[in-house]
Amino acid sequence: MILVIMLQVWLSEGVLPKKASQLNASTVDSFERVGCFRDKNQRALPKLLHTFLVDWRDMNNSFSSIIRACAVNVSKAGFRYFGIQNYKECWSGVNGSITYDKYGRHNNCFLSYGVGTPWSNFVYRFVEVNGSWSHWTPWQPCNPTCGGGTRSRVRTCTNPRPKWNGLDCDGSSFSNGSCNFHNCADNDKNVTHSEPFSMRSSLPLVALWLGISLVVLLCFSGILWITLKFFRKRRSNSELVDPWEVVFDDISLCKIIGEGAFGKVYSAELNKEVETGNEGKSSADKKNKGKPPKQNCRIVAVKMLRNGATEEQKEEFLEEMQLMKQIGYHRNVLNLLACCTKTAPMFLVVEFAKHGDLLNFLRKRRDQIKQAIENMDAVEVYHPQCYNLGLSTSEINLYDDFLSRKGFVHRDLAARNVLVCEGKLLKVADFGLSRYVYTEKVYHSTKNKKLPIKWMSPEAIHDQIFTTESDVWSYGVLLWEMATIGGTPYPTISNQRLLKALNSGHRMEKPQICSDDMYDLMRQCWKEKPSERPLFSSIREQLERMMLHQCSYLDLSDANYSHMPFSDTDSDKETMQKNTAF
Repeated sequence: MILVIMLQVWLSEGVLPKKASQLNASTVDSFERVGCFRDKNQRALPKLLHTFLVDWRDMNNSFSSIIRACAVNVSKAGFRYFGIQNYKECWSGVNGSITYDKYGRHNNCFLSYGVGTPWSNFVYRFVEVNGSWSHWTPWQPCNPTCGGGTRSRVRTCTNPRPKWNGLDCDGSSFSNGSCNFHNCADNDKNVTHSEPFSMRSSLPLVALWLGISLVVLLCFSGILWITLKFFRKRRSNSELVDPWEVVFDDISLCKIIGEGAFGKVYSAELNKEVETGNEGKSSADKKNKGKPPKQNCRIVAVKMLRNGATEEQKEEFLEEMQLMKQIGYHRNVLNLLACCTKTAPMFLVVEFAKHGDLLNFLRKRRDQIKQAIENMDAVEVYHPQCYNLGLSTSEINLYDDFLSRKGFVHRDLAARNVLVCEGKLLKVADFGLSRYVYTEKVYHSTKNKKLPIKWMSPEAIHDQIFTTESDVWSYGVLLWEMATIGGTPYPTISNQRLLKALNSGHRMEKPQICSDDMYDLMRQCWKEKPSERPLFSSIREQLERMMLHQCSYLDLSDANYSHMPFSDTDSDKETMQKNTAF
């Protein structure tokens, strides 16, 4: 097909390129494409040159060289029409146009009918020359009339308009000029003068050509302008089309499930086929790239920017959307499904977490834990030596490891930002504070916004330096929250005194129902030097070893429920503080 298209381009110029070929290198008159046929009953060429067969399937010969070889042999036979037909047959004839007129031609034959298709017939015709005018003949003698006469000259079209696909000879074949401008003598009124041709006779022709040239130039400029406008518009449209974008009519809001400074969060139905996660597959199966696989209408959560939001809030909202797009799909992240940024109201659509955030999930189950302590032989939710809520901290770690490897820091790893979905699958959420830090692996906070002080490492509190290592510190605090069933970190220390306490070596004590291995992992995460803290991959390995002993989280064998470090009056409001120097 490529050869056919190349041939079409060559033939549109009137002559095939001269190319060395093992078939025949003889010279041949110019020839042009006429058309093609697709049925054996519509042959335009009646004579088969049995003595000359070429095979287009011979890869040593290009299709153009095969056509040229056929042309050479037809030229020697004295015929005007020729063509390649039925794989390798070189046909020719003098009356090709008769049959051709009967059946008509196919303008798109070189695109529709492949080379070598049975009974395809690609027809060509020898042309006399290049279709231009000959030179003007010398001027004829001037009309023998003194005082002004006329004379003429002629030219011929060396290739008159062919019936199909030929060239025109524009203009006239005759030219008249004035002569004999001298006054007539009294005794000789018929004196013949051979004066030079007057330029006045050529002025109309020059004006005509200038006018035609101007029209052609204007048409070409108009076509060029329209073409450029079309491509600019198409490029602009392609930039505007975002596969994540939906409109407000694509969602059906149900009820408010959350509210904050930015706006409200609704449960909703997304009435459009979108990309969504398949919770039955692992993150390795998903390869953590791009948008997740498609799924039809489903229950989702819609985070909607409130009316009257400031430009700064809009900017932060858009940054959060863009960051979630860059992070891509992961089994343990609350994945972005769609967004609306072109029209108001602005919103983003994420997966729906059936059980809400982890912090409240834990606190609502404190009665379960109390009952578990009082009745250690319950069968459904705990092991004889362990209490298990059906949650896995290793799931959070899988995501954190993925996040750090992609060059992102979350900056706000806490139980309130981990959501519990169907099947008690944990998903990290709230990327409002997250940043991409791949280049230097560190982020310096510069905006005056609230920060989660009691989940932050000393260097993050003092210098506003956020790294993967500071996320590891926060992960240790998250483990402590789970071990205390939703307790508040450092309950007796204020935000203002926390940094001094941490620098002096203070760390939170081991929770009553926390295993030694789990508390040791927390202390590793709380190392003063960031370089001494474990990698997320190392944390995952330690958690997996704990799971093998079926005692991953809480040891209730020696628990005293009345001394557990949490209270129903715990408040998270006091854990956030403005980003100011310490």
